[in-house]
Amino acid sequence: MYSQTDPQEVTLPEIGIRFTIPQNWTGRQDGAYIYLGHQSIPGAIILLRNTSENAQQLKSLAMEAIVEEGSYLQPISEALLISERQVEQNYEGIYQGTAVKAFAVAIIDGHGNGMTTLILTETSKFTELHISEAKKLASTIAFFTPEIPDETDFWKNRIVGTQLKYMYTNTSNDYSGGYSGISDVIKINLCPNGQFSYYSNAHASFDGSGGFGYANENENNHGGYRIYADGAQTVLELLFNNQKTIRYVLKVNSEQHTLLNGTRYFVTTVEGCQ
Repeated sequence: MYSQTDPQEVTLPEIGIRFTIPQNWTGRQDGAYIYLGHQSIPGAIILLRNTSENAQQLKSLAMEAIVEEGSYLQPISEALLISERQVEQNYEGIYQGTAVKAFAVAIIDGHGNGMTTLILTETSKFTELHISEAKKLASTIAFFTPEIPDETDFWKNRIVGTQLKYMYTNTSNDYSGGYSGISDVIKINLCPNGQFSYYSNAHASFDGSGGFGYANENENNHGGYRIYADGAQTVLELLFNNQKTIRYVLKVNSEQHTLLNGTRYFVTTVEGCQ
């Protein structure tokens, strides 16, 4: 919990980033995000990590919509390239059911580490002060070599450069000769360069006295990932290019099987890495 009236420096040793929260902003960290609110300025600042390696990647990312559950922010201008390490962008859209306007400053270190400062509020309440506050915070962002705990090293050695694969199948027949079946496959390729590809397929079908039907859902996406300590846990975080984020807590069971959020994944040969 960050709560103070004076500026406060925050250090995230596991990812090698530090910044200073401006005066009268307070907030908290929730997983991959840091949320800040102000005593008198309406709206919020959201800090999130990005993994762009160069200015072109950073600008391309800033031209994409930010999509999260219940939220959709659309770029409303050409992304402004401030330097080889910094891009600014304006957005409008819906955040948790409310029409908002937003401004973002994204900064990178040129080696695949970076942070985005996103400030947003109701459309009618957005002012130049919001832009000023976001820039003020972003100007304090600094990068350093991350501190890697032993367990994080263990997981990096265990899964980087591999494919994590989940498979589930279940079929059944009823007394009338009817049939139903479901299958679910997820493949996560963790390339050594910090990029990943993600493929999932969920299929369900039935055939019985009530008729025949089926459903099929696919996802094929990619982005950057990181493995870091979050308190006593080690986390695999997937940062998709469409702004979606998935976090897995990494553990092994008594048989030394790899578990992501408690579900077993097979560690196998990676596919599709450059």
